[in-house]
Amino acid sequence: MSMMKLVVVAVVAGALAFPGRFARADTGPELKSGTTATALSIGGTLASVGVFAFGEASGRDRLAAAGLVGALIAPSAGEMYAGDVLTVGMGLRAVGIGALIGGYEVFMNCNWSCSRDSGNLIIALLTTSIVGYGAGAVYDIATAQAAVERHNQRIQLQIAPMVSTPSGPAAGLSLGGSF
Repeated sequence: MSMMKLVVVAVVAGALAFPGRFARADTGPELKSGTTATALSIGGTLASVGVFAFGEASGRDRLAAAGLVGALIAPSAGEMYAGDVLTVGMGLRAVGIGALIGGYEVFMNCNWSCSRDSGNLIIALLTTSIVGYGAGAVYDIATAQAAVERHNQRIQLQIAPMVSTPSGPAAGLSLGGSF
């Protein structure tokens, strides 16, 4: 099957699988699912780690590098789905990767024969790396659902009848919400 046929089949399958999405293009912002957010964070993280491991095992450096980049971003996928582009967990993971790079640089400058002080610095940097990455990933996965709840609260509006004023009864509508 040619590439063009595959694209056409994918578009038609998508249209049949999600008819509501295509039919309601003018209805405004859509409520998002906390379960979907958590699944995106966990699934993306596991997939990225898998890509990295496969790239390392097969000697494909570019694939391993793509897995590492994915592992930096993927735990935040659920929060990105909810509209939060930069997250606390992403910052923690960036600090962890910075510590990893620092540890690697100290180690390479030792020429494989580090002093005790350099060795302690390497251990501290690598520990910071592992803790920073792990804490950042766990934080973003754990808070994905809360990010969706904040998103859903921002887009919900409430309309209520209003029947009293300080000068007496009056008819009208009140529009409230958070943006």
